[in-house]
Amino acid sequence: MRVIFLQNVIDVARAGDVKEVKNGYARNYLIPNGLAAQATHNELQRMEKLKKVAEEQSLKESKRWKEVAEALDGKVIVLKMKSGETGQLYGSVTNSVIAKELAILTEREIDRRKIVLNEPLRELGEFDVPIHLHTDIDATIKVIVEAEVI
Repeated sequence: MRVIFLQNVIDVARAGDVKEVKNGYARNYLIPNGLAAQATHNELQRMEKLKKVAEEQSLKESKRWKEVAEALDGKVIVLKMKSGETGQLYGSVTNSVIAKELAILTEREIDRRKIVLNEPLRELGEFDVPIHLHTDIDATIKVIVEAEVI
């Protein structure tokens, strides 16, 4: 039976693929679970429309994230943190703290998971922090951690 995959199926096909599979596999597993649909003329036309809509949406989202990346690239964030005499922070600067500061600075919500920190910042100084906003769209900000004056 010829089917159109609606979702990715590991080691079988990706969403949008049209493949020939065994009748029992299609009728008993793929179609009832919503993973595939029979490849009729109408379904093929529907998939083409869905692909076009998805491509347009992807282009719009890519353009939006590119604007955000341009706005963020080179920004400087200054954080005041409590620290000891040696420059060690009493706490740490995590991607959540940076995301909150970016939200205040840019007036846009940026997901903390897009901020790439291998480990939290635990000392005073300047750090270049990359932000992965979208596929092939990255920005780099400078985070300056200063001692809080008490």
